[in-house]
Amino acid sequence: MVFGVKLLSPRVRLVVIVTFRTLTCLIDTCVCFLSRRTLKLRDHPLMIRKDGFQTWPPRWTPTNRDQDDKPLGEVGTLEDVTMSHLTDTKLFLFMQHRGFQYIGFMNFDDFTFSSQIFTLLKANTGRSIKDIGDLDLP
Repeated sequence: MVFGVKLLSPRVRLVVIVTFRTLTCLIDTCVCFLSRRTLKLRDHPLMIRKDGFQTWPPRWTPTNRDQDDKPLGEVGTLEDVTMSHLTDTKLFLFMQHRGFQYIGFMNFDDFTFSSQIFTLLKANTGRSIKDIGDLDLP
């Protein structure tokens, strides 16, 4: 068995492992070139607006006037998502938590990102808010 490491540049190194009649070559790019870096939805930089307001998780407000509690964080199950008719960078989320329905909103600075998040959320209705926060974004 032969093991060799050759540094090609500060960011790319070639690792070669040779065993009986088998040659395995691995290009380790230190997660820079070949492998694609992903971020969790909750950690994506566009989830923070230019004014510093964090859009994830949404601030939840009960839809029932008689109810006074406002759950915090990644709780509940996403029921629906709609895009505002007045501004195309604002999304309204409806979620169910402990038998009650709540509404929250997300407001973005970037229209394209807002549309992509809308599509992603729409495709993930019925999932927990925490699971959605865990989704990987490129």
